Amino acid sequence: MNLSQLTALKNKLDADAALTAYWMDTFHRAARHVVGAYEKPLNATRMPTLCYVPVTETRPNAIGGRGQATVRVVVQINKPNVALDNFDAATALDGAKSLIFAALESGGLGQGAIYLGDESTAFDFETYDQFHEMALTLRLQF
Repeated sequence: MNLSQLTALKNKLDADAALTAYWMDTFHRAARHVVGAYEKPLNATRMPTLCYVPVTETRPNAIGGRGQATVRVVVQINKPNVALDNFDAATALDGAKSLIFAALESGGLGQGAIYLGDESTAFDFETYDQFHEMALTLRLQF
């Protein structure tokens, strides 16, 4: 897998009208996208952020084969001037999660990549900071 599949995934989510409206309605700004690496949250003005991180890959067969990859999409949120407790954070992240999967399940990602499913979700509701994260682990075929 190369960054073109991660970029295709990013482009799919960035272009989704419902997801874009959700970011604007909930956080009053468009989401920021970081392709190829996890970026530790630094400050609230950079959120919401989606980080697209490669995890594992199976190499495609040299003659017409397709490869598979596991990627992680880490969604980071913070709502400025509003205390997001864990319930608020879980609700906000769950809303984003539903829209992300609606976008992924609506068709191919481009660059020959398709979403295969087998999603798992992990939440990080740290009590020592105001940032909240959700990591979606997805399988792609390319």
